[in-house]
Amino acid sequence: MSSTGDLSLEFRLLGPFEVAASGRVIEIGSPKQRAVLALLAVHLNRPVASETLIDDLWRGNPPASVQSTVQSLVYRVRRTLGDAGAEAAGVAIRARGSAYVLEADELQVDARRFESLLGRGRELLAARAADGAARALSDALSLWRGPALDDLADLESARVEATRLEEARLGAVEALAEAELARDRPEAALALLEPHVARYPLREAATGQLMIALYRLGRQAEALRAYQDLRRVLGDELGLEPNPALRQLEGQILLQSPELAPRETAAAAPDPTPVPSPAEPVRPAPTATEGALSTIVFTDVEGSTALRTSRGDDTAHVILRQHEHLVRKLLAEYEGREVKSVGDGFLAVFASARRALAFSAALQRALEEERWTSPADTVRVRIGINAGEVVEEGGDVYGQAVHAAARIAAKGEGGQILVSEVVRRLVGSVPEATFRDVGRFRLKGFPERWRLFELVWADIRPAAAAPSPTGRVPLVGRSGQLGELQAAFERAAGRDDHGLRGGGYRQDPPHRRAHRRGAPAPGAGVRGPVHGGGGRRRLRPLHRDPRSRPGPGPEPRGVPGRARR
Repeated sequence: MSSTGDLSLEFRLLGPFEVAASGRVIEIGSPKQRAVLALLAVHLNRPVASETLIDDLWRGNPPASVQSTVQSLVYRVRRTLGDAGAEAAGVAIRARGSAYVLEADELQVDARRFESLLGRGRELLAARAADGAARALSDALSLWRGPALDDLADLESARVEATRLEEARLGAVEALAEAELARDRPEAALALLEPHVARYPLREAATGQLMIALYRLGRQAEALRAYQDLRRVLGDELGLEPNPALRQLEGQILLQSPELAPRETAAAAPDPTPVPSPAEPVRPAPTATEGALSTIVFTDVEGSTALRTSRGDDTAHVILRQHEHLVRKLLAEYEGREVKSVGDGFLAVFASARRALAFSAALQRALEEERWTSPADTVRVRIGINAGEVVEEGGDVYGQAVHAAARIAAKGEGGQILVSEVVRRLVGSVPEATFRDVGRFRLKGFPERWRLFELVWADIRPAAAAPSPTGRVPLVGRSGQLGELQAAFERAAGRDDHGLRGGGYRQDPPHRRAHRRGAPAPGAGVRGPVHGGGGRRRLRPLHRDPRSRPGPGPEPRGVPGRARR
């Protein structure tokens, strides 16, 4: 690529069409000028017939002077690019007979850089160099700003290219998930796969990866449920069964096959060939910690500007400092790390998703119970929580997961805690937490709609924070322990003498129907085997907590307000 200093032109297809000079987006002119340049960029270094441009721009209804109109559009685009430094950047539009061609280095088009990194990542993955593959694939996906050529979907050529690029993007997500599983990072794979499978439920390979990630996290039941969800969708929409590989995977999960443990990867992997952005000069890579899976909490004070206007800067400063003291006190209590304060809010990271939830709920309770100068001074905070891979550098954190947490917080209102579906799946079942589905939302800068949940927390105490998920132990290789547990239950229930299997349920149709539904019929107890005139017998609980007392438990605490779409 030819360039002088840091002057360069970049054509961006992975999102709304843009042209950037030295990183700054430039105006192209009229919509038809933009369309001409976009079509030439799609067919970079290949001639595009003027008839193709005419068909796309006028959809079979061109004006009488269409040839001169096309020539005029190309002339104006040339002049715009020339003003932006096209000659120095090695970019030119040339006529070849009745066709036009945009000549530039392949890497000046973001879609070509994406495909180069994707190919490199797949090569490294095939060579079992999972670390290098993950870096290349993450870099490839980071180039996307939204649906490809989103603003030119009415052009046939642009629509065809956008469909091709979107399919490549989906493949890149699944390749990155495969790399994360090969690196024995099921949490990172789950963060990628959960929204991916939710949006594209018919992608069987992705569902298989999701099942493996859940299984390695010790969530065998959810892995099997993911298989059943796919089977139901395939049956309802296509009348098909899952492919043989997925059926085999379901059986391996049921049998807790050791084959599902992560395979060893190559001890050393070469780094992918760097592909610098043409809009930026090459500079030494900064020291950073990459690939850390974290739970990100973003808090934002609602109405802080109005507070300053109504109470004055000095009073508002005292009130907001009171709020900051509460945040920092609870961060220390729940083992969170303050990354930075952003305006009147905070960005914090947690190693445990459950502690992040407990902190957020405790903060909302503390803000409600705090003694403010007057009721009008009560600080209301909206909180967004997401989980994913981040890059830590110089005490700060970066990455798509961080941006998403801020966007999620912006969808809420004061007093709300909104979490992504990734977080909900990561924490699994938490007795204190209830997740209310509030729908799917578009987050600025992200091509897909995000499913969000409002957190409702029943009890907020430091003891409620669960231990880190890293303490979970996979089920692989624990058949001996499970056998001992089964034998203990049999002895406790007296099955050595009678054996519940030897008896049966009484032929009582209502009770049998209730049993099949998974709920007992009114007044029905647990039935044992039929002995002689045998009636029903109730099994006593094996253990009762002496501290427990009859009476209602704590009322679940909801957070008022509605998320904004």
